[in-house]
Amino acid sequence: MPVYTPPDFNLVADLWFFPNVPVIDPPDIVDIPCQLYRYSRDTVNSPIAYIRIPDTYSSVDWPNTAGIAANPIMEVVQGSERYYRVDRALWMHLGFPNQYIELQAVPIGNLASIGTTLDSDRDLTNWVP
Repeated sequence: MPVYTPPDFNLVADLWFFPNVPVIDPPDIVDIPCQLYRYSRDTVNSPIAYIRIPDTYSSVDWPNTAGIAANPIMEVVQGSERYYRVDRALWMHLGFPNQYIELQAVPIGNLASIGTTLDSDRDLTNWVP
């Protein structure tokens, strides 16, 4: 019988749902255990980052459309000011002890590298890479 090792979620992240944004608003969900990685077989130019989170977050209304400025924003690692726009959520290894949610995300940098302030109506178009 194969042994399935549950992921070790050794990082912590925060999450903002539109219209809330980092720095202006507090996170909508805090202390999300996670892993951040890139597939080793991705091309060098692939902008996609993958964030694994426990499947206990399956009740969250995750997006399924890439490139939408209003998609949720995650800060991984919490307090790092490194932000990712979450484009899709996939449930991985369902039915196995190692099941989790994989978030496909695009790095959008930190606030200093973005070099813009968000206006009062929280237009996130400035956050799209």
